[in-house]
Amino acid sequence: MVGKGEAAGISTVGPLSVFSNRDVRLHLVGGKGGVGKTTIAAALAVHLARQFPKRRYLVLSTGPSHSLSGILDVPLSSPPSPVPGAANLFAVELEAAGLLVKFKNRYSKALRLILCRGTFLDDEDISRFLELSFPGLDELTAMLELIDFLDSGGYDSIIVDAAPTGHALRLLSLPLLTSVWVSMLDRMLDKHRLMSELSNRHYRKDEADQFIDKLNHDLDRASSLFRTPELCQFLVVTLLEPVVTAETDRLVEVLGQRGIGVSGLIANRLLPFADGCRACRSAHFEQQRLLRALAHRRPQLPIAALPEVPHEIRGQHSLANFLGALVWPEECAPLNLAPCRPSSHSPVTLTSPEEGRQFSLFCGHGGVGKSTLACAYALQLSRLYPERKVLLFSTDPAHSLSDCFEQEIGPTGAFVNGTGNLFAREIDPEVLFAGWKEAYSRQIDGASEEAAAVRLRGDVIRDLLDLTPPGLDELMCLAELADSVQREEYDFYVLDTAPGGHTLRFLELPAVIREWLRTIFQILLKYRELARSPQASEVLVEMSQRVRRIQHVFADPGRCEAIPVAVPAPMALQETGCLLSALRKAGVRTQRLFLNQVITSPDGCARCRPAALRQQHEIQRFREVLAELDIVEFPRVDGVLRGPGPLGRLLQFAAAPELMLTEAGR
Repeated sequence: MVGKGEAAGISTVGPLSVFSNRDVRLHLVGGKGGVGKTTIAAALAVHLARQFPKRRYLVLSTGPSHSLSGILDVPLSSPPSPVPGAANLFAVELEAAGLLVKFKNRYSKALRLILCRGTFLDDEDISRFLELSFPGLDELTAMLELIDFLDSGGYDSIIVDAAPTGHALRLLSLPLLTSVWVSMLDRMLDKHRLMSELSNRHYRKDEADQFIDKLNHDLDRASSLFRTPELCQFLVVTLLEPVVTAETDRLVEVLGQRGIGVSGLIANRLLPFADGCRACRSAHFEQQRLLRALAHRRPQLPIAALPEVPHEIRGQHSLANFLGALVWPEECAPLNLAPCRPSSHSPVTLTSPEEGRQFSLFCGHGGVGKSTLACAYALQLSRLYPERKVLLFSTDPAHSLSDCFEQEIGPTGAFVNGTGNLFAREIDPEVLFAGWKEAYSRQIDGASEEAAAVRLRGDVIRDLLDLTPPGLDELMCLAELADSVQREEYDFYVLDTAPGGHTLRFLELPAVIREWLRTIFQILLKYRELARSPQASEVLVEMSQRVRRIQHVFADPGRCEAIPVAVPAPMALQETGCLLSALRKAGVRTQRLFLNQVITSPDGCARCRPAALRQQHEIQRFREVLAELDIVEFPRVDGVLRGPGPLGRLLQFAAAPELMLTEAGR
């Protein structure tokens, strides 16, 4: 690394224009969960507010689980709060529940008018629809709120602490996804407009049209803004770890394909060279290899690095100094180094799953090693029970299984190399949901060939599914799991869930989806003379049964267990406590907690010794507050944990009870 930027201030060094461009209206800061997006977004906001004191800045968080308030050291609520000590900086954490209430209060009358004019639904049916929960609407309402902030004129620029990769890309796709939904609503008004023109010779727009016009305006505005590099820039944050940089590469590629400007890439937590510690030395060389490889693959992308800091970044003073430490990679070819091999270590021994325990849900915030531990756990299950089948299933839209196993997994799935009974899948819920809706539409079409009137009703019935806003496609994760359970395809299921709050939304989906399907089914029954399609009804009943099956599994403590994963770091205990509360609310059993990346042998290293002391303090807090849980510590492993070999040495199971009995009888 070159030290050119270490002593100088950030405004005077480096090619990242994001720190000095006053014309950008929207800064999106994103990347894989746990890379430090929130800290860098907050630091960028503080820096810009100080550099341009006459401009007003807003920093906001869109994810379902927030940490912006803690990093700014300011209590946040809605509307945006001023950040003390910075007259031109404001902050807000967008809360999904509050935004949904605001959306319904503002537009429920207009939606009621549209449904009344464009469907055969009566007031009771319409009320039932409007009272439903709207999966995925949190992302839509967050985007609409963002556009309102920009159009209000109250802020010159907004810095967004985006959700982890998969959900951040979904936010950027919402203008297109939602336009289909709005077009369907607009189509429902066509008949009313035509009748009004025929009877009155003209049509005057009312509240329903104004609602559609406003949505179309906001969607067009968002779509145009996202694709105007002079006004919108995406700052990518990464860690120099193989799985993380692989996801970062894909993110940069997708952003380019979608025409979204990338202002640069920051590699966070760069380690110094350490003479006396093998762990730090191997990590340093691995980071250098990955950093130079990134720079070589992306020669046009400005890349900088932030050295690791030994203390928590919290409050304006720390944030203002944080970005001043940026350094820049030298212009040279990639280092010809092989990935560092994992150090020798004893595997962590776990108790074997209880008899009947089928499902293990790995959950936690980003960057804690959740996917790595889920892969290692599934791999050892397959070895412990070679005669049984194990499914490792990713529900994260930004999948990591392929990177962890160093092989292509994909939506159709694949057996993990070196195993004959471990199958892994990374599904694409949008594609599966589109296929399911198409199959349902064919059932409607088959029943609507008798007369034009019935065909018209079939069109409207088909539109009922289009009433579901973006987000309901995640039900396909549940449906696919339910099908496997019904067919008894696998003996064990290990789920690698999405980071943080998105896992909680996934656990809430069964109840939400069943309510949607129940409402649609009740309407079909009510108007069965207009929709004579027993096959279509059967499709809905079957989907409802699939969701109910998986809902029962999640709530059965004998069959399902959630395994939260955390690291012993500041704020981790609070985040884990929120996750555990949500799991209890969802009725999912939790008996143990995996604490990952624990430093066990600091060896007198100037970096590792104080870090180990800080970790032990946090571990003690975990054990005191969560005394009811079995807390299992996983040591920090030097080198790269990828592939079945290294993953297979991470943990082991004590012999299963039935296997112990077999051995004793020999």
